[in-house]
Amino acid sequence: RRTRWCSTRSTPVEHAGSACRALMNRSENMLVAPTVIRENLQISAHRCPKPMVRELRHIFPGVITGEEAPIAFPTVQHAVQDLVRVGESIEDEKDKLLNRFVAFAEEVCSQIKERGFWADYIDPCSGLPMNTPSNGIYPEVEGMTRLLRYQAVSAGPCKVLLHPRWGSQIYPATMFTTAPEHVAVEVLRSFIDATTDQEDADMDSSEEAKYDGASREDSMEREAGPAA
Repeated sequence: RRTRWCSTRSTPVEHAGSACRALMNRSENMLVAPTVIRENLQISAHRCPKPMVRELRHIFPGVITGEEAPIAFPTVQHAVQDLVRVGESIEDEKDKLLNRFVAFAEEVCSQIKERGFWADYIDPCSGLPMNTPSNGIYPEVEGMTRLLRYQAVSAGPCKVLLHPRWGSQIYPATMFTTAPEHVAVEVLRSFIDATTDQEDADMDSSEEAKYDGASREDSMEREAGPAA
């Protein structure tokens, strides 16, 4: 399957005043700031702005129906290569990042569904919802620029998203839920905390290994005795 990267819909250039308002809206709508977890996968949580909600009704018909704004979980994976390029190795990495996102999205959506709420994610290959019948295509690049205020540059007929640290070496994909804010944040925090706990455990293991190695060296030196 080939991942969609193009966003042919153009957006107007923002003036300084509108740019400031955009940053304020990002702060108001952001529930969890971008955090890197699990093998260079960044995730955050945002209450979708009203203009975006109107579009999401067509992408998730029968699910997003009222005025209540759903919550978006935009994810960005750091790629080894610049995925704007073409080639067999590029396609192989896209497949790897796709599989990693799908596995992670299934975990997140499953936890939300277990709490009794709807959740779904966008198939990066088609732009269509993965588990909701629809012919509405979600513009991933445009969504990222709205939610995270990242820049996008034109590359022929396409818009290429630029991450502030990783540039265009990224794989963006998004999840959505109608769960209450506290439920969405709780689920996301559980994954962030699990990553932090694992990093702490890995650090403890590394320090313990260093200590054991140093202790063995000291023991061998004592057994060898003083040099002649």
